[in-house]
Amino acid sequence: MNVRKQLPGICFVPGLFSSTEVFAHHVMNGEIPTTFLQGLLSGLAHPVIGLDHLTFLLMAGVLARSLEFPMRFTVPLLFVVSALFGTSLQLSGVTLQSTEVLIALSVIAAGGLVIWQHRIRAIPLSVLLLFAGLFHGYAYAEAIVGSETAPLAAYLIGLAMIHYAVIVATMITVEKIFNPRVLPYVGSTALLVGVFYLSV
Repeated sequence: MNVRKQLPGICFVPGLFSSTEVFAHHVMNGEIPTTFLQGLLSGLAHPVIGLDHLTFLLMAGVLARSLEFPMRFTVPLLFVVSALFGTSLQLSGVTLQSTEVLIALSVIAAGGLVIWQHRIRAIPLSVLLLFAGLFHGYAYAEAIVGSETAPLAAYLIGLAMIHYAVIVATMITVEKIFNPRVLPYVGSTALLVGVFYLSV
């Protein structure tokens, strides 16, 4: 498979840098969701329209492909659970420091592991997903703080669904379509995304 044929898929990430900060953190035009549907849509969209969050999910999918069945499908659930826990921490009034910095570092770490291309084992990947999920989830709560119970529950459902769906879909896509020789370019792009967010 020719690397050049893969480049359009690799280059889509830098184009997302044009996303505004408002859309990266609030899908409801800066307003908190007030209905179940709004909460669900916000939960589904938040990790996708935030470039740093999306990049980490994509890299998690790439890394999960190295695991054997059924671990490749169960280990990503750790990120889902950890992110929900991180969201609940902020909603409970707990303060975590340097969240955005740690999120950027998680993206850099994931990109670096993809560049390395070593078959990562379940335990190290689990640690990365648990650590990253906590801070990604904490940041997600900014879009839902102050919301009522129904949209809040829907938001959390949406988050859980989209996290797992993106990771697994990426894993399957990479397994079936991508040439392994392209992955260092993918990891390098993720690394640049992480460095960008670390510097802003």
